[in-house]
Amino acid sequence: MACPRFEDHALCHCTAVAGSVVPSVHERERWCLTENWARCPTYRARALRASPLPEEAYYEIWLPAQARPWRTSPPSSPTESA
Repeated sequence: MACPRFEDHALCHCTAVAGSVVPSVHERERWCLTENWARCPTYRARALRASPLPEEAYYEIWLPAQARPWRTSPPSSPTESA
């Protein structure tokens, strides 16, 4: 049984997130389309909020800090910490 928050239409998306977030193939295979959907980090975060997650909160769950699209400062150089 698929996650009740997953909508698989012409453009699939997750209604646990405000906006039009399309779950990655990894997320769909691991959570959205399996019986384990209640363990999905996005689903659980949405349940705690009792409202759809902002896209920033979704990206904080799934992306490492360096890859988040709203970063305002460049990552520190590896040589700076040496």
